[in-house]
Amino acid sequence: MRIGLLFLLYLFINLDLIAQKRDPFSKAVEKERFNKVSRIFKHQVKGINRFENKKNDQKDNFYFQNIDSLTNWLKSKPSVLDVMNDKCQNKILIYPGHSSVGAKFKTKNGIFEKCFLIQQGTTGDVKIFKWRFHLFKYKDKLVYKKIYDCEGFIDRENENCNLAKQQNIISKKTDSSFINANLLLGEWESMDTIRERVVFTFNELYKEYNLKTAENSNYVFFINSNHSIYYSGTTIAWPPMGCKISPISADLIEIEYSDYSSEIISRTKYQRVLKVGE
Repeated sequence: MRIGLLFLLYLFINLDLIAQKRDPFSKAVEKERFNKVSRIFKHQVKGINRFENKKNDQKDNFYFQNIDSLTNWLKSKPSVLDVMNDKCQNKILIYPGHSSVGAKFKTKNGIFEKCFLIQQGTTGDVKIFKWRFHLFKYKDKLVYKKIYDCEGFIDRENENCNLAKQQNIISKKTDSSFINANLLLGEWESMDTIRERVVFTFNELYKEYNLKTAENSNYVFFINSNHSIYYSGTTIAWPPMGCKISPISADLIEIEYSDYSSEIISRTKYQRVLKVGE
């Protein structure tokens, strides 16, 4: 009986070693070749994007589901001892967003903790010197940025999740940050003494929504596959300015304007003056 158990233990250990030797990712980890680890992970991110593009257009939880898929992919590797992403962090809702996935790697010289930084979405902007031009459409896709040292990341994120569970405030990560564009199209007037008017329109050429203010500032809004707009817009200029929309009712919204450093300049309530088609 004891001999049989020892044989099974020996077999299990050797199968694990064989799996690592056959897996290029685990082999790179074992030799601490983290540049190669980074390239393999980048290829995995691209593969997820290709797979998702072949599926239907319902991408309500596109980013969050695929960050979880990448996390699970890392968990499946024999050279990875522990994995965690930052889904329990309280983040500022900007576009494009970013997520990190941390992993503890088992190498020949011990355990190393590294993180993979992933961008959520693309703006279609091209930067030339100090100028930024909007030339392409926004895209629902993950963009791998880099691998970096992040000792203690997994422990901190576990603490964040435990705290969130205790306070019962874990977000379900739905598209609550998106707004039905049809609710905004048309002309709006501020409720202060200035009575400033702003207009929401749809740009057929770039397939995007725009907010034009009285100062001729033009804010561009990201549109998802369900034709809803991201609640935060930005100007295509340098330095870029931002704004955030908060619907209050069908005919009342609040817009928060901010500068390039995200410092709030003003908050203004607007009432609907004219709907599209009226």
